[in-house]
Amino acid sequence: MIDTVFRVLARWRHARAVHSPGVALRGVLRATGRDPVARLLSGGEPERDVLVRVSKGAGTPGTWPDVLGLAVRVPGGRPGGPLDLLFDSSGSLPVLRALPLPRRNWRARPYSTVLPYRVDGGLRWIGAFPAGGERLPSSTEAFRAAAERHPVMFTLTVAEPFGRWRAVAELEVRGEPERVEWFDPMVNHHPELRPAPGVLVRLRLAAYRGSREGRGAPAHPRS
Repeated sequence: MIDTVFRVLARWRHARAVHSPGVALRGVLRATGRDPVARLLSGGEPERDVLVRVSKGAGTPGTWPDVLGLAVRVPGGRPGGPLDLLFDSSGSLPVLRALPLPRRNWRARPYSTVLPYRVDGGLRWIGAFPAGGERLPSSTEAFRAAAERHPVMFTLTVAEPFGRWRAVAELEVRGEPERVEWFDPMVNHHPELRPAPGVLVRLRLAAYRGSREGRGAPAHPRS
């Protein structure tokens, strides 16, 4: 059912069902901690080149409020292909980490993977906290322009279901345009970093599948 809804929506929009307006840029991920998530994201290396896409969930125009999206691809980050992470604007408290929340400022609040990941025998949420800077209005072009002037920085964090966030890496987004057809964290995940719980993963898989089919995208992302 959910794949049909997303297929129809993508066909109607001639684009992604959600997070359609967006810009893709280059970035750098630097591991800063010894947490297992930091090791998996960086492949054990201190620094990795990554691709980043910023987008608006509902596609509201200009600087209107929306759920803001931050997608990160680590090329070669999993056996056989890329590793994808998707963050939505959310809250920092445990009850708010699983809720996408609309914002009008890219730097206003933290971002979360919304769904937790199973890693090292437990569940972890992964977050992205804006690392200071002046107010950045919620348009994708405003983000691109800011990144062209100075790198836009985020601190990547992890937290147990009811634990505090702790920093594991830095993400530097640069204003160097890139092309990425789409991201899929449900397919492109590391075998030691798996989205959970199963029922929500299946729903999200169906949503991504419907969105790809609706706009005629390839069945599997490119590496």
